[in-house]
Amino acid sequence: MKKSVMAFALSLLVLPMAVQADQHFADVPKDHWASEAIYELEEIGMISGYEDETFKPLQPITKGQAASVLERHTGAEYIYRDAAYDPQTPLTRAEAAVLVTEGFGLEAAADGQAFTDVPASHPAYNAIEAVTQLGILESETAAEFDPAGQVSRAFFAVIMDRALEHAGIDPKVSQREEPVATEKPAAETAANAPVGAPAVEDSHPLAAETAALVNQERAAVGAQALTEDPALSQIAQAKAEDMAANNYFDHQSPTYGSPFRMAYDFGYSYEMFGENIAVGYTSADAVMNGWMNSSSHRENLLNPGYTFIGIGYAESADGTPYWVHMFSAK
Repeated sequence: MKKSVMAFALSLLVLPMAVQADQHFADVPKDHWASEAIYELEEIGMISGYEDETFKPLQPITKGQAASVLERHTGAEYIYRDAAYDPQTPLTRAEAAVLVTEGFGLEAAADGQAFTDVPASHPAYNAIEAVTQLGILESETAAEFDPAGQVSRAFFAVIMDRALEHAGIDPKVSQREEPVATEKPAAETAANAPVGAPAVEDSHPLAAETAALVNQERAAVGAQALTEDPALSQIAQAKAEDMAANNYFDHQSPTYGSPFRMAYDFGYSYEMFGENIAVGYTSADAVMNGWMNSSSHRENLLNPGYTFIGIGYAESADGTPYWVHMFSAK
């Protein structure tokens, strides 16, 4: 039986979080033109600032940073079409248009405005048509789009905020305050879940074993033990059952979307969020060894910033086991 593991860490995809959600960037006052978008996306963990508690709003966003922000929404790696891709290269306006339309599945409803600097043969023609028509990314002038122009970090936050709105996601809702979920009654947890999500009363014994093993590994490096969060376990169990039922192995679910989207749809708020998944391992010890032998999975398991764990386990019709760990801090 083939065995595989995959890791996904929402909290680690962009520049390290150095400023807490209730703080403000020194260079982004409340009256800054992009402050609303910047702070909304910072609160849900899609963007972050620098260790000196600045955001550097005028600094061009790089291709790597922009892709990482999108990955927090989709849960999948974004691949640029440029064969000479350099993550440190500033993102262009044309690339921003392609990234947003591909990441959010946006299309123009009809023929849009023609720009003298974007001929129909331009590789980003359709994407530019869509983002300008939807008001996500404005043209520089009535006649020109400036496809090669750079995008500042502040403007990219605005672009992403607008794209989330068009995708039907309200950043202000996804981080609403809720009580710590370790004592949340099952009925209240279920009330927040999407229609069709599994009810989780008790964790599967094998999944519970892995939670204990995680805390053993954390104790060995001096990290605090994780508390199982029933609300988070409900999401993890839903993901495990979805993979088993639909015969796939990926952070991106065909049913629920990305882990980020799952947390949103289940009404789960957080400051940090991560996911480990595995398939084919037949025991708790075996899957833990697989995760611990992978640097990205081990980083999730031992991350001192996490305080909660959600666990899920399911088997497909042919008996293939699927494992899910979700991690969070609130």
